[in-house]
Amino acid sequence: RTYHQYSSDLFSDLTVDMLDDPARQRKPWYLWVNYVAPHTGGPDAKDDPKVLHPDDKSPIKTTTPAPEDENTFDWLDLPRTPDMFEEDTSDKAIIRATHRTVDTVHRQEMREARQQRIEALQSVDRAVARTVRTLRSTGQLDNTYIVFTSDNGYFSGEHRIRQGKYLPHEPASHVPLMIRGPGIPAGGTSDELVSNVDIASTIAQMAGASPQLAQDGRSLLAYAQQPSLRTTRPILLEGDTGSNIDDEGAEGLTTQDQSDFARFQQHVRREKKKLRRRCKKLRRKSPRRAILCYREGVRNIEQEPVDTIYKLRAPAYRGIRTDRYALFLYGTGEVELYDMWRDPFQLKSVSKNRRYRNVRKALLADLDRLARCSGAGCTAALGPDPRPAKKRKKRRPAKLSSDRRVQVAPNA
Repeated sequence: RTYHQYSSDLFSDLTVDMLDDPARQRKPWYLWVNYVAPHTGGPDAKDDPKVLHPDDKSPIKTTTPAPEDENTFDWLDLPRTPDMFEEDTSDKAIIRATHRTVDTVHRQEMREARQQRIEALQSVDRAVARTVRTLRSTGQLDNTYIVFTSDNGYFSGEHRIRQGKYLPHEPASHVPLMIRGPGIPAGGTSDELVSNVDIASTIAQMAGASPQLAQDGRSLLAYAQQPSLRTTRPILLEGDTGSNIDDEGAEGLTTQDQSDFARFQQHVRREKKKLRRRCKKLRRKSPRRAILCYREGVRNIEQEPVDTIYKLRAPAYRGIRTDRYALFLYGTGEVELYDMWRDPFQLKSVSKNRRYRNVRKALLADLDRLARCSGAGCTAALGPDPRPAKKRKKRRPAKLSSDRRVQVAPNA
């Protein structure tokens, strides 16, 4: 069946039709609604980057807002957080590899893309509000749990990444999670670390069901009902799509791009040789840092649009997030470590800081166990975060008092 309707409005209509059905209201039900907005899609608008900048080989892709929402946020600028267009990314294993800055044209494209994403989300807001109103009018709201979340965040210039969602840094891995329902206090906020892997266990408890398979996640219902409840359970972050690091190539190369791409391929071959030598050494000296060697991540660090020229690849990674720290281990063996208490925007990795040597060692061991866990072992608490070593006080040179100065005779 073909629908000639904006997708969010269509999903809203279908949702309301199901909730209004008296036959469904007489027994428990489960409804999962996935809105397309704000994903990219057509038709193209006259202010889309690919229309305004036809010569751009990799324009920022945009979404399409509902007609009533077009240009309602044309005043909105890009965020001004400290991580936006970060000047020094030398501490970041993957982002450093891009070797580029974001020019004025692409910043304008990113601004337009963000405006359109916010505009597209207005239709989702209306759809969710309409769902709640329908539950209330049909007498089902007080006996219904609502879980609202997203599968990923998105880069919009943070750490010099124009767009995409693959990397484990906060802009891509931090997502909203809201729960409403019986026994949950209104307006409560929990600081407990949670993950999408917890959602299945949460829904099972809400429904009074007993999962037949071992659950790597845990129910979040207790933390929603009692927001002050805290544990030291860490979160595992993973990005791993295969084992082949040799699948290179570029599609759709124009004649003028051939020489440029050939030079880039020479760079890729050199980097692969370095990677093989590095992995061989790591497997001897630091096996825990070599567990992802040769694993492939994604072909393009920004994912959308596909960079047909340079293929800014991002290798596989595993990461661990605790209350205080975020540690990322890449397929290259490189490690990033951030003290989130002191550096919430992840501007400076302290992986090579001597004060954090024991922290890194402990977190790598925890990551190794967490990546191999199954079932209840995945929700075990770690205990308090390790502290960095104290700063060494610099010794000041001793000063001679005035009455003890050594005097040298002129003829000595």
